Amino acid sequence: RHAGSLKAERQRRSAIGAKNLKRRIERKASRKPQTHHVDHLGHLAKRHLRRTTRAEHALQPCYQGIGHRAGSRDNQQRLAFADLGDLACVCTPQTRHDKHTERAQARRGPDQEGIFLSPQCAMAHTRLAVIDVEKGRQPMEVTAGGETYTIVYNGELYNTDEVRDSLAALGHVFRSRSDTEVVLHAFLEWDTDAFARLDGIFAFALWQKAERRLVLVRDRLGVKPLFCCPTRSGLVFGSTIDTVLCHPEAEPVLDEDGLRTVLLLGPARPPESGVFRGISSLLPGSFAVLTPEGFRRTAYWRLEAHEHEDDLDATVQRTHDLITDAAQRQLVSDVPLACFLSGGLDSSIISAVAKKYADRRVESNDRDRAWWPQLHSFAIGLKGAPDLAAARKVADHIGTVHHEINYTVQEGLDAVRDVIYYIETYDVTTVRASTPMYLLARVIKSMGVKMVLSGEGADEIFGGYLYFHKAPDARAFHEETVRKIGRLHQYDCLRANKSLAAWGIEGRVPFLDTEF
Repeated sequence: RHAGSLKAERQRRSAIGAKNLKRRIERKASRKPQTHHVDHLGHLAKRHLRRTTRAEHALQPCYQGIGHRAGSRDNQQRLAFADLGDLACVCTPQTRHDKHTERAQARRGPDQEGIFLSPQCAMAHTRLAVIDVEKGRQPMEVTAGGETYTIVYNGELYNTDEVRDSLAALGHVFRSRSDTEVVLHAFLEWDTDAFARLDGIFAFALWQKAERRLVLVRDRLGVKPLFCCPTRSGLVFGSTIDTVLCHPEAEPVLDEDGLRTVLLLGPARPPESGVFRGISSLLPGSFAVLTPEGFRRTAYWRLEAHEHEDDLDATVQRTHDLITDAAQRQLVSDVPLACFLSGGLDSSIISAVAKKYADRRVESNDRDRAWWPQLHSFAIGLKGAPDLAAARKVADHIGTVHHEINYTVQEGLDAVRDVIYYIETYDVTTVRASTPMYLLARVIKSMGVKMVLSGEGADEIFGGYLYFHKAPDARAFHEETVRKIGRLHQYDCLRANKSLAAWGIEGRVPFLDTEF
């Protein structure tokens, strides 16, 4: 397999012109300051830079003129170059539209493509269609009160019906069942106050044409990624670092301090730290606004802690009801779905609840039979791994169609380079955990499944890691769970999103439903 991929890479290089690519790499390298790397991971960082340069080469036809004709300082325009969620890249009206633009992120959004162009803002979108496949195309646009609003959206809203009903009572008319349209109308009605009303996993951008105002939003716990990079002529943003770096003003320069922080501090690193200079993530539970006057970030939600007052019986019942409701709500889908099942407590609970409700459509309040009523479960491991036996036992008990996937150590090693490229981090623990998930996602994709439920977040919420037993008292235990939940977007959420999105699969995490 590895030899075949190398052959395909050579053919691709030949197609785009190996000589031009070599000159581009050398030119980039000549502009980078000398950077000290740590052991082999520094070598991987260099490979990431070269690979990013290759992506820029493919997208270059769409970027010529950006920051010069459209965004020059002469006309004082503030540009936003979009690459969000399952969005592919950036264009402007002055550039010709090239299919390489949208295909840069085609793995994340393989179903539909769309592009929005205006003198001040350009946004491209590649869609992974899960809800309202026929009518949910993006970018989506609506005009109200003489103002035009355009949205590009990546994610799922779990309280779609509640928000839609509230808006319908205020006179809003909807043309589809898509949650994207609900989010757009919510912004029309409540502006930035709408974000606190949204319960789901999402990252999206809204453009107001008349006010020349761009709004970027990320979900409460950061399950969906969103990166941004200020430039001389505006802002580049997107769901992956790779496509942000495709813009010529977003330089792929390693930040020496950022690389040290990621590799040496690990879980203790700051939430916005990264390895590329000038590129940062929008923090979970926050939004950012770009106008001709400037760029500002604001938090719309924070994780709050309260004293627990219920007794044991009430706590057990409430925990049962909340996780059942969260898992059931997240079964909303118009496409085939499945669940991860490792045999551990977390994934077993999610799989059991999903199996209980999988044969009815959540969208009809369980009145209609599900379009894909048989729930499939997936487990992966080395041959003879004890987790596989435990997963098989759970699957037999709850009645899922179970699939057991084996891989070898060599297959895992062969995948590491691609895993790092797609998850965009060098954190050792995250890379190690992402590798089997990445390999399993490839199998799941081949079976036609487009959405998977996973058990991320339970260890952080319930203190499942071994070191939690060393907490000196209950308050310290609780405070550590709060800290861990606040950092999930750097690790488990990142893994669950990007390892799966690399193969065009959406991951959902019921334990991280904020109602739970």
